[in-house]
Amino acid sequence: MCPDILFYGKGELCDFSEERKQVLMKEIESYEVNYILNVSEEDFCQPLISKYLFEAPTIREDRIYVYDTKEVDIDVSEDPRRMIISARMKNDGLSY
Repeated sequence: MCPDILFYGKGELCDFSEERKQVLMKEIESYEVNYILNVSEEDFCQPLISKYLFEAPTIREDRIYVYDTKEVDIDVSEDPRRMIISARMKNDGLSY
């Protein structure tokens, strides 16, 4: 297992898992056919398992805490899911 793998904020776990699977497949395909035919299953699989196995993160509810409790301003003006209604629009009789 690779303890240095951190993917928080870098994508989805399923994408990470699929990428690792593809890398594993490429490594297996790079082996010589004679090596695969002559090595024991245990000797072939164990190094790959050690290299590519990772444990999915678990949420430990008893360890959840708030790190910092301060208010912050977040700019959502470019967020297409939010409609910003200006005071002028309200005064023109437009309402939502």
